[in-house]
Amino acid sequence: WGRSRGGASGGATWRRPSRS
Repeated sequence: WGRSRGGASGGATWRRPSRS
């Protein structure tokens, strides 16, 4: 988690904003 799409480790702030 937090690597491909994220969720528990952050997600959007993992590498690049996937939400916005």
